[in-house]
Amino acid sequence: MDHLYRLGHRRIGMASGPAGNRPADRRVQGFLDAMARRGIEDAGRRVIRQSYTVEGGQAPAAALRELGATAIAAASGWMALGAIRRIRRQGRSVPGDVPVVGYDGTGITEFTDPPLTTVRQPADRPALEVARGVPVLVGNRDVPAGELLFDPELVIRASTAPVAPS
Repeated sequence: MDHLYRLGHRRIGMASGPAGNRPADRRVQGFLDAMARRGIEDAGRRVIRQSYTVEGGQAPAAALRELGATAIAAASGWMALGAIRRIRRQGRSVPGDVPVVGYDGTGITEFTDPPLTTVRQPADRPALEVARGVPVLVGNRDVPAGELLFDPELVIRASTAPVAPS
């Protein structure tokens, strides 16, 4: 949200995964918190829940544009690709008319047209933690309580741009 906000976007829409899905719920809450910190209290009406698929990114893109969103943050790379597809089918361009940001850093996103700005999750550190946990589980020992959260990295590519003039 910081990146889009710095580009002048105030009516950012979010295409997120289904309610009740912990990662989707956290991403939505992070979006709402980030917008509230900037004094944008109506951001919740620009959150649309769908599946983490290309098709799941298409419908929210159309609805978010109708709600006046000037940019779209998608909760997965596949949803972002669906949003780009819908935007183009509506005769609009990415990022000229509607910037799009994805999440998860799926490898293909750097080869899309345009290359997708994404919030990349670290793959190696979670995998290492899982590998460390296997002997604990196999040995029937207690697993540490709580959860591990890993900081993502913003990778800016060509799918974002400043807010288009009205």
